[in-house]
Amino acid sequence: MRGNKVEEGSMNLKEYFDSIDLAVIHEFVSIRRQEDLHLDFKQAPNGMDSDTRKNFAKALSGFANSDGGIIVWGVSARKVDDIDAADSPIPVQQLSQFVSALNSFTGQYVSPLVDGVEHRAIDEPSMPNSGYVVTLVPTSDLGPHMAKGGEDRYYKRSGDSFRRMEHYEVADLFGRRPHAHLDLCWSASYHDRRVNIEVGMANSGRGLARFPYIELEVNQPYEIHPISGGDNRTFNGLSIIKVPRVGSRHLGFGASGGAVVYPGGLLLVA
Repeated sequence: MRGNKVEEGSMNLKEYFDSIDLAVIHEFVSIRRQEDLHLDFKQAPNGMDSDTRKNFAKALSGFANSDGGIIVWGVSARKVDDIDAADSPIPVQQLSQFVSALNSFTGQYVSPLVDGVEHRAIDEPSMPNSGYVVTLVPTSDLGPHMAKGGEDRYYKRSGDSFRRMEHYEVADLFGRRPHAHLDLCWSASYHDRRVNIEVGMANSGRGLARFPYIELEVNQPYEIHPISGGDNRTFNGLSIIKVPRVGSRHLGFGASGGAVVYPGGLLLVA
């Protein structure tokens, strides 16, 4: 389910979030829509009280540490065949104040902050300043995210509920930070009977590539000519590093100092 895909056709999580309106919420109740990995129903009969804040903290942590998800506030759920399903609408009172409180607590009830969280109010026309709120919690590469507000625990989404993470699961999430992915890149140009090929590294990942290294070897009649940085020792921020066989046809280039390849960036060396 990576990529924030949901089962409603081919919509991703953000598209599904944007598609939820009053008719969809009423449909959730009429068809007894079940909670799942990406959808959770919650009540807030007393506004942003301690129980609501605790549930919010768990959901922020659990969805961000898993595959992202959507909270629908103002719908009760009860067990159907051992799975929680939408049961009845219980509109949130003082709707505008509730959304304001959600916005305020979003940055306080999870650490580190989850980027991209959104809250959207849906009015119930028959009840002034009452209705529903849908909250989008994207998956995150910056975790693990801890639920705060007195919880100080890590959660993940499992089926239709949030559960505390084991120590090894928390440790595994540290490896989900953005990583670099370097690929060999090249382009050719032609001048009369001469062929010139520029070679370098492209970063297709989402993290910085620190201390990049590339090793090149060519056969006759080709030769390697480094792209000089102007001092004949560095080449676009890289220094020549000796490899087992060093010569005009076998060279290695490694980072010195702060040379990095940014996400989506390109570093030509020879």
